Amino acid sequence: MAARGEGIEPLFMPNEGWAAEDWKETQVGLSKLEIQELEPDIVLRTVRGSHFLKDRKKRIARNIELLKGRVAWYTENDVSNALSSEILPTTKLFRQTVLPIRIYGANKEGNPLLVFNLKETDWYRAQKEINADDLLRLVIRTLESMMDAVTSAGCHGVCTDPAVHVQGKYIAVFDLEGLSWSKLRSANSLGLKSLMTTCAKFYPETVLKTYILNSYIVKAVITMLSPFIAPDTRSRISVCSDAAQFVKRLKENDDVSDNDIPADYGGKCEGTFCMKC
Repeated sequence: MAARGEGIEPLFMPNEGWAAEDWKETQVGLSKLEIQELEPDIVLRTVRGSHFLKDRKKRIARNIELLKGRVAWYTENDVSNALSSEILPTTKLFRQTVLPIRIYGANKEGNPLLVFNLKETDWYRAQKEINADDLLRLVIRTLESMMDAVTSAGCHGVCTDPAVHVQGKYIAVFDLEGLSWSKLRSANSLGLKSLMTTCAKFYPETVLKTYILNSYIVKAVITMLSPFIAPDTRSRISVCSDAAQFVKRLKENDDVSDNDIPADYGGKCEGTFCMKC
């Protein structure tokens, strides 16, 4: 995770003049303590993520709201403690039932594939066997692991050449094969949509492109995922009827090789869970 503190200015590094100007004006609406608590990477992503708004005042207001919310959320949920605490006994169960997210290879620009098999989830079991405090800590650790995946090189050395540098976003893949209406409704009622919203608000601008596989309930799924996807990314949602279509588009549109495509879809990459046990 990126460091906080006085070093935020030299680490900010926006190449665009508008980003530097927007950040300068955004700081006026933040306290010195809030600025010190913000990670440079989050600041940069937030400012860039607001650029879809043409009105500068609206962009600045959005930046201030999101960054203040990030600091408050981080403090209220004691994120630092959640990350520093020991591995919980329920970590493996959480990975299997709540967020079975695996990291695979990357495209030529270094953007890794993160695959979320929603059909594997069992939120009712998780609710019964994982207490609320542990569940929050595990969700935070998963989200931070996803951030690590887009800010480190070589996709943790899973399949891609370590020399390839991750450019700061990932390709999100939601495999919904066998997902029923009842399971989707259950996941939503138990907090899946809330989780997606949290990811979008406090871990902004991390999704390069989204693939939705094997879903006959496309409209409902896109509605559920919409808070998770930035406005300028929604146009880059690709719905695939099966694995063959997904692999074809991945190769043609995103320049992903067989070595980096998940083995479950005919590639050669076995991948690894996003969060370690």
